[in-house]
Amino acid sequence: MFILFDLDDTLYDLKHPFKKSINELFSKINVDINQLFYYFRKYSDSKFELTQTGKMSIKEMHIYRITKALEVCGLNISNEEAIQFQRTYEKYQYEITLTKEIINVLDYCYNHQEIQIGIITNGEKDRQWNKIKTLELLRWFPKDSIFISGEIGFSKPDKKLFDIVELKLNLKKKETYYIGDSYNNDVMGSYNVGWNAIWLNKRNLRLHEKLNISKKIIYEEKELLQYIKSLN
Repeated sequence: MFILFDLDDTLYDLKHPFKKSINELFSKINVDINQLFYYFRKYSDSKFELTQTGKMSIKEMHIYRITKALEVCGLNISNEEAIQFQRTYEKYQYEITLTKEIINVLDYCYNHQEIQIGIITNGEKDRQWNKIKTLELLRWFPKDSIFISGEIGFSKPDKKLFDIVELKLNLKKKETYYIGDSYNNDVMGSYNVGWNAIWLNKRNLRLHEKLNISKKIIYEEKELLQYIKSLN
């Protein structure tokens, strides 16, 4: 059995550095941080593919996602303020940590002979490797089972990325599980190649029942270990 994980907002809480950055730079505004974070991720995901094809620069995407998210919440900022937010956000990304629940999951998988694990993440090569090092994930994950879209040239939910991973790891579809927070990128992406798609829906996002194609929805990290144990 092979269990693959998304990185951002799956193995660690992406909202933590985001919230600290908002509080530092825009402390006087009255916004729902959960709503703001939702739009930040939405606008980021909507333009990510353009950054992979060169149609939009990474800097332009960084400006776009926080500017549009704050617009929804009634605040207009300059490009310079958006760039400052990105710098602050990156600073706090060096403070990310794993929760006790995620550590327990990784320890269990690492110590279980019948389970192999890996990571598939969208993002720039250097930025994603910095996160992996900050979280000390090489303690559990072999380096050759970590796949970053910026290195490969394809990003989730593109079938080509999952096909490459399947080929390199010699995966068997029915014995492969993919766990991630993004319904479009993680659930649909892995489902479309025939893997078992597990939706880690920590934000309790709503979805029409007929659209749900995931094998399992997990709402809290503490449920994850019990689910993985049930697979054996």
